[in-house]
Amino acid sequence: TAMMDKDYETAAGFIDKYLAIDKMINVSLIDDAVTGSFAVLKESQLNLINIISKNMDDAVKSDDQDAINRYVKLFPLVDRRSDGLNKFSKYMSSKVGDIGQSHLQDALKTSKSDPRWNVIFADTITKLFEDTARIIESSHISIVEHYGRNHTLRTC
Repeated sequence: TAMMDKDYETAAGFIDKYLAIDKMINVSLIDDAVTGSFAVLKESQLNLINIISKNMDDAVKSDDQDAINRYVKLFPLVDRRSDGLNKFSKYMSSKVGDIGQSHLQDALKTSKSDPRWNVIFADTITKLFEDTARIIESSHISIVEHYGRNHTLRTC
């Protein structure tokens, strides 16, 4: 019912518990009824992965930061850490690229008579580094909390 109610956090929590149990059980020792239940849970996992992935893609397209934060934390619970980090790192890279473009456009509009003209590109790079650091800092805690310390650096 959690998935029908679009309570994906609860559904992902159930899938996380199922995955923990599934790894501990020797499948050859269980009966058909339990095997059927595991099949239903596996199907639910795959359905939830598709929903989370699609909703994350939609959130990125609409630049909905709250939805992005909501869905990125669900990927580890459904055993898709890599997918979540890939989607999130591509989003973050695009944000840095957008900010860089904006700063560059501002720099190119600067008049040669401006007192900062000689250092305008150094200023631009400095702004880009500062903004990039702010973007990374704003998401760092969430990534560490949901993915673990070893997943904070990622190549896009």
